Amino acid sequence: MARGSRRKGLARSAAMATAPDTTPRIRLPAPGTAGEPIDPETVKFVEAPEFYGSGCQVTLLGNDFVFMFLRPRVALIPQTDGAPIAAGTMLPTLYLTLSVPAAKDLSVVLAEVLGQYEKDMGEVDTPFTRIKAAAAKEK
Repeated sequence: MARGSRRKGLARSAAMATAPDTTPRIRLPAPGTAGEPIDPETVKFVEAPEFYGSGCQVTLLGNDFVFMFLRPRVALIPQTDGAPIAAGTMLPTLYLTLSVPAAKDLSVVLAEVLGQYEKDMGEVDTPFTRIKAAAAKEK
């Protein structure tokens, strides 16, 4: 990139930051840019299924780990008097199978990411982590 065109681009970016602009902008780190706005029309998003899981069960099955992610669901249970009763339950939303080496790599990455998150935001405390901590103290 020519030196002059680079400077023009930075000046244009600075001008956009000070002037009101109603054009939607997406700021993504892109190679060779200095955080300049990216035209949303040029961005291609990855199309992949998306699942939500607020719970997870893990099983070692042979040489693979099977992760069963769960989400809350409300069920209406019919009653003989005609008025159904609403009950909450957790139902599977996704099964994910990983090899043992892939599961190990995932555990390392998750530990690093969660460690940084807790450093920035504070410790994540859940009923599961409290149970595990109490069991560790009893040993």
